[in-house]
Amino acid sequence: MPSQLDRLKTALAGKFDIEREIGQGGMAVVYLAHDVRHNRKVAVKVLRPELAAVVGGERFLNEIQVTANMQHPHILPLFESGEADGFVYYVMPLVEGESLRDRLSREGPLSTSDVTRFLSQVADALSYAHARGVLHRDIKPDNVMVSGRHAMVMDFGVARAVTEATDEAALTTAGMAIGTPAYMAPEQAAADPQIDHRADIYALGILGYELLTGTTPFEDRAPHQILAAHMTEEPEAVTNRRSDVPAVLADVVMRSLEKDIDKRWTTGEEIVQRLESLETPESTVAPSTTDSGIGKRVIAALVGIAVTIAIVLTVLGRGEDPAAGVSSTSIAIFPFVVRGGADLDYLGEGMVSLLSRSLDGAGDLRSVDARAVLAAIRQEAAQVLDPDDARHVAQRLGAGLYVLGDIVQVGAQIRIDAALYDFQVATAPIGQASVDGVPDDLLSMINQVAAQLLASGVAPASRVVQVAAVTTDSLSALKAYLEGEQHFRMGQYEPAVEAFQTAIAVDSQFALASYRLSVAAEWALNPGLARVAAEGAVRHAERLSEHDRRLLDGLLATRNGDDQMAERLFRSIVQTWPQDVEAWSQLGEVQFHFGPVMG
Repeated sequence: MPSQLDRLKTALAGKFDIEREIGQGGMAVVYLAHDVRHNRKVAVKVLRPELAAVVGGERFLNEIQVTANMQHPHILPLFESGEADGFVYYVMPLVEGESLRDRLSREGPLSTSDVTRFLSQVADALSYAHARGVLHRDIKPDNVMVSGRHAMVMDFGVARAVTEATDEAALTTAGMAIGTPAYMAPEQAAADPQIDHRADIYALGILGYELLTGTTPFEDRAPHQILAAHMTEEPEAVTNRRSDVPAVLADVVMRSLEKDIDKRWTTGEEIVQRLESLETPESTVAPSTTDSGIGKRVIAALVGIAVTIAIVLTVLGRGEDPAAGVSSTSIAIFPFVVRGGADLDYLGEGMVSLLSRSLDGAGDLRSVDARAVLAAIRQEAAQVLDPDDARHVAQRLGAGLYVLGDIVQVGAQIRIDAALYDFQVATAPIGQASVDGVPDDLLSMINQVAAQLLASGVAPASRVVQVAAVTTDSLSALKAYLEGEQHFRMGQYEPAVEAFQTAIAVDSQFALASYRLSVAAEWALNPGLARVAAEGAVRHAERLSEHDRRLLDGLLATRNGDDQMAERLFRSIVQTWPQDVEAWSQLGEVQFHFGPVMG
């Protein structure tokens, strides 16, 4: 008789190649698997048979779809769910990291800075979910994954799906309960059917308490005694168990643990704002005067930044001279105007990066670097450009073609409209695109927009680079990546590093995010991380565009000390993409550190 693992392998054959069991939880068994269609490693979670029998597969899958639509950098997304041969399963990314439970077991209590960061990130995830009417109901260290400096809440909505798909009596009969006694709010312990999002806030307080002290407030008791304590006993002040906890952090934890729900924090956003006062980027800490190596790196970086700024300003200034000429094969993508959907605001500037990568290399087209475009726009009085304003900016950038567009969200539907203009024929667009769809189809929609614009004949549409191929098929990873790009453009290198790490944690094959993490980490004076990230980009370099592969080659030549090769590579890039800020910056670094300036 085949084992359960063999049955599961057979049931999911062709979609997921199940490799081995990697963990168990109260509701599901977790397997490492290979996603055949997308060629990636994933975690397949299979509901325990006794729970699946009570819940019912169809009802569970209907409920969990609420979770599938959540996109947040600190929420582990749901890739897929289904039922096969009696198995009810759902699929999530395989995170290269560990759970906070594993971290606690290995290291004991965490540093106050780590606790502050992780609590803030989990609170941000809760705020996002609660605003959409979704409760987690089982916040605990086991359900928070950590990759680098980033926390991601997993199984969001699974508890909700179980409770909505059945009733408490049926679960009790099956010998199961939703939630974990050590983390249950008083109202949850009392089986109040009207619990709201503040139950998650209470569990967040328990999580913080445990991360700081290594134990929950009512440790070493039977489950029924723990539930009673939640309802009747005041927890010991966290500062009594650990004296170095900052007052702000202690206040966040203890106020979350108020038994009266009206005295707790109202939202996760309130907690995030309260904790922000404690978060100080490591890059602002003055280097020790006794560490000559660090001191020299800081000085070299500062001088290098000055040289780079001078070079970039020279490049951008050169673009302002009308006599410099306008190339008929250079295309500038301007920020799209976003209307009706705050969740899509990140796509305003994000479209500059995404559509630029999709159009670059189609025929003779070369996209103007997104950072050069955005820097040029910030010099304008109006941030929303009309075609005539855009024409003048395009001229400064040497772009003979430019794109303006809108993104409109109405309910669950998105519409992307774009217009392609020729510098020489500015009275009307020479190409237009209009695509309708839903958020899950966003990457495909961007590809369609690019293809429709190219149908005007400026380049062969068949050579459009698919955005998903050079970026990711995960919207949450994409959003984190675009957030990192925004931080990087503003010189905020530590937040940029964190955002790029989040993107990679969601999609470990996100080569573009690995490459950009390598660059950001170098600027953040973290060469070890920069090297590891570059190696990650190399492993999946086939997913990079020609432009980004050449930049990566130059970066690796620099890291390997081959300054002559690096200089040749970066010079060849700026010859093809004369407004490429990244290539000019790297060329400036090479010339400063290895060129005539150093003798």
